[in-house]
Amino acid sequence: NKGANKKTIKITAYFMVISAIGSTVLALNPHDISRLFHMLGAFVYFIGVVAIQINLSKMELKAENIPKYLPILGILVIACYVLFLGFEISELISESFKILACFFEWMAYFSLMAWLVAHGYYTHVAK
Repeated sequence: NKGANKKTIKITAYFMVISAIGSTVLALNPHDISRLFHMLGAFVYFIGVVAIQINLSKMELKAENIPKYLPILGILVIACYVLFLGFEISELISESFKILACFFEWMAYFSLMAWLVAHGYYTHVAK
């Protein structure tokens, strides 16, 4: 595969583990019980997902046998996560950003689910 190299695959795998740890910390610490650990888990998860999506999208864009809608969906996931983070930070400055932060939190979730479904469909069709 032209888009993948061992170093990028290894780095992506590390970020997958990091993201899973962040997700676990996030899930085990509801924000109303332990806000600090919830936010720490969310941050680690966020960094992991964005790094994974960047690496996978770059590899998929270089690969000739992968349809271009797959890396484009990955870029959409990155955009939604970054917009969510931006509005979440802006919400600390002004409450008026709360609705946008909430909207992009859901968009981050739904874009990631769409990315998973699209990759699952492509994997099923490609075999």
